[in-house]
Amino acid sequence: MKLRSVAGILAMAAFGVQGAWAVPSLTSLGSGGPLTVTNSISGTYYIGGSGPSGGAARWSLTGSTLSVTAIGGDGAGSAGYISADGQFMTGSFLNVGPSIRGNTATAVSPPFNPNPTLVPSTTQPANTESAARLWNATSNTWQSMGGLPIVPSLIAYGSSSSGGSTGSFLTANGISGTGQFVVGLGYVCTYNTAGTTVSASSFRWRPWIWDANANAGAGGMTILPTPFKTTTGQTSLRRTGNAYKVSADGLVIAGATEHNTSVTPGLDVDGGRLVVWRWDAGTSAYIMSYLDTGTDGSGFPKYQSSTPSSMTMNSAGTIIAARGPDGITKWVWDGTSWGAPIVIGNNLTTPATWLPFAVTSCAVPPSLGGIICMSEDGNTIAGDAVYSTCGSFMSGGFIWHASDNLIQDWYDYNVAQGTPGCATGGFFGPIGDNGDPSKGLPVLGNPLGISPDGSAIVGSQGGTQRIPGAPPWIWQATGGAGCTAPLIVSNPAATTNYSACTSSIILNIASAGTTPLTYQWYKNGNPLADGPTGFGANITGANSFQFRITPATGTVLSTNEVGNYTCTITGPCGAPATSTTAVVQLDPAYPAATNDTCATATVVNQGTNVLAPAQTPCGAYAEDPFSISSCQLSKADLWYSFTPASSGDFRIETCGTNFDTVLSVFDGCGGAELACNDNADPNFGLSCSTNRSRITPITLTAGHTYMLRVSALNTAFLTAGFSTVNISINPAPVIPANDDCSAAMPVLAGSVTPFNTTEALATGGLGALSCAATANVSRDLWYSFTPTHPGKLTASTCPQGTASGGYALMNNTVLAVYDAPCGNVLACNDNMPTTPGCGSQLSKISDFTITPGTPVYIRVSGTSATTFGQGQLSVSLSCAADFNNDAVVDFFDYLDFVDAFSLGSASADFNHDTVIDFFDYLDFVDAFSMGC
Repeated sequence: MKLRSVAGILAMAAFGVQGAWAVPSLTSLGSGGPLTVTNSISGTYYIGGSGPSGGAARWSLTGSTLSVTAIGGDGAGSAGYISADGQFMTGSFLNVGPSIRGNTATAVSPPFNPNPTLVPSTTQPANTESAARLWNATSNTWQSMGGLPIVPSLIAYGSSSSGGSTGSFLTANGISGTGQFVVGLGYVCTYNTAGTTVSASSFRWRPWIWDANANAGAGGMTILPTPFKTTTGQTSLRRTGNAYKVSADGLVIAGATEHNTSVTPGLDVDGGRLVVWRWDAGTSAYIMSYLDTGTDGSGFPKYQSSTPSSMTMNSAGTIIAARGPDGITKWVWDGTSWGAPIVIGNNLTTPATWLPFAVTSCAVPPSLGGIICMSEDGNTIAGDAVYSTCGSFMSGGFIWHASDNLIQDWYDYNVAQGTPGCATGGFFGPIGDNGDPSKGLPVLGNPLGISPDGSAIVGSQGGTQRIPGAPPWIWQATGGAGCTAPLIVSNPAATTNYSACTSSIILNIASAGTTPLTYQWYKNGNPLADGPTGFGANITGANSFQFRITPATGTVLSTNEVGNYTCTITGPCGAPATSTTAVVQLDPAYPAATNDTCATATVVNQGTNVLAPAQTPCGAYAEDPFSISSCQLSKADLWYSFTPASSGDFRIETCGTNFDTVLSVFDGCGGAELACNDNADPNFGLSCSTNRSRITPITLTAGHTYMLRVSALNTAFLTAGFSTVNISINPAPVIPANDDCSAAMPVLAGSVTPFNTTEALATGGLGALSCAATANVSRDLWYSFTPTHPGKLTASTCPQGTASGGYALMNNTVLAVYDAPCGNVLACNDNMPTTPGCGSQLSKISDFTITPGTPVYIRVSGTSATTFGQGQLSVSLSCAADFNNDAVVDFFDYLDFVDAFSLGSASADFNHDTVIDFFDYLDFVDAFSMGC
């Protein structure tokens, strides 16, 4: 007869009794992390795991009655393994004394001496390491397991002992069916590579088994043997080991050596191996052997990285299942050996229907068995399935039955079984797939533990992508022994504060009971639905265990979300359960701003208005009907009013504000928007961060009240630190008349002309200057010079003069000479030679020969958009005929010019037409004959 799965047999039995196919049941456990579950014992399932607040917890499900008891511990990873009788559980506690410390030993001779003189170290403080303990349900007490003993034959490199207790900390990975035996991992001090010292801060792992009947504490602790390493220079060190599961009689232990060590085939062939320890009565010791995992192409044993959750064994110690190198694998004890591996597979028989495109497009098979559990007969195996999302990961579950030898997706299996709460498309998380509700992430998650008879499975939603608040559950193959009414395990927070700086309002509820459980959230007694709130926000989770109100893109939460919220949970049996009231209120730390609307605007005056921190955007809710700014979407606005005393052009700016602003000017509340600015032009006016705002010039009329809206950019991430609004209102500065090249200011030889580029604009379209290191984007002013006689032009910004009117001196200038307004560059200088009294970053163009009556255009600018200020332009014209620059016009100038002319030297281009010809000679002779 073909062997059927336990679940299938139970379902058929139920059919015979009830006259119809019985379906599985799914009962929410509320919160926490279940790991293991017993058979039904006198009608009660006992579930072990970690509680919602850490530490160990035990659930009891008797018919329709569900209860959970937190039994203590620190929840450091070893809590939740329960014995088959439900009376014992493992837990973990921070050491409280005597202090856990390691040991040190120096000058060990010979190296790797198995009995070094150990000195207790004080480098490992108390209350930082966890030690495993055992809980007894009868006495409701915890029993210490002590620590690892010093066994030189098995720990060839020292131990850790201090203050009367061993210093290694212990992690429990498995418990026997009767609770007598616990297995796990402990740490011991280890030698350095040379074997000459033992360090308290360097550890290696040792597998152990603890027998509660041997002695209370360390007397019951036995260290399991592992082989010596084969790595060159480390052959005196034993391999690390980890014990995962133990049989009911304590005679068989499953685990691994070097369980998370990368292996280089041929160099360390026994790293990452799955192993079994069996008690040998003849030697009164545990003997270790390797499980057969097959060989690779080079004939070396295949290795497998493993964890306590990726290997399981039945209570009889005759069947082992694990995530093996080739997929889910079983080994069966035939009385003399474990035999060859039975590979079940590494992929689902049918791809999971819920997988979104982010998974299927990667075409990567799931990784099965990082978490694995198995029924006593080995005919049902379940666990997790981790999928690649082309860079991230998404977790579901799987289940396998020997009766059909199919690996099935856990969610799809439940849909096929008709499990309530698992209808197609009805049990997914918020990930989704382009709006397709049948794709996403199952809230169901994956199995974590299975009862020995296979009638119950416990699990939860997990993995790297989580659904916050998804409840853990117990699945019963045939509907369970009773129907559990909805039970609220955790109510939403009594008070939830929010402000304009809050990204969303979140209310959580944790519930238990037979599924399907339905949720309905209410505000002030009125039922809510997913979608717009009507106040610029959206609701999600109105019918879920997590309720959210999130502001729409580019808005903040409204003051209208204030209210009393409750949630009612309904199940298939029993009365609905209603939560306590959750009060959602405006955060008292950020009261609504007094000028949150146009009608309540704060009056500001001409000048600089530095407003108090009470004007934080966290108290601004952008609910005014006139809150639209045309130049950029914005949120969290504050309103101000300004009435000019006289008519004229004004500059309004928020340069001193400490958040990204949008500034609008309205012609009264409800009036037209007159101007709007998001980012201030860095090329215009006084220095201002580009994400602040400036409007200039704007013509305002005396006596008329204008409304100013200062808001935060819609993409801004608001925090309470954004607390200062600075509004500066002043008459708009006059732009210099010679700001444009077409309006260049005439200057004369020998003149010194003050300039101020602060209010100037950059002349566009000129490109970079050859003498400047950066692109020509600076504010600039233009001057024209027309020589009356032949000569050599000198233009300089040295000396600078003195600053006045609150403007700074311009310390970094660039000078350029053009042949026409915005024309071709004839000469330029960025940094002048060192001159007493002038910095080297000023500019000077010297001895530039020009033609009488032909104007040239001098441009004064800075090296960047932020380089501007006051200075002086000095212009002089020397005699052009003084060719050798000795300040005397004589026959030597003539000879020097003729030499340059005959050689074709660039200095002979006297008329600057870029051609050295007879006209240059004639022009020089004319200048020479005139004496200048």
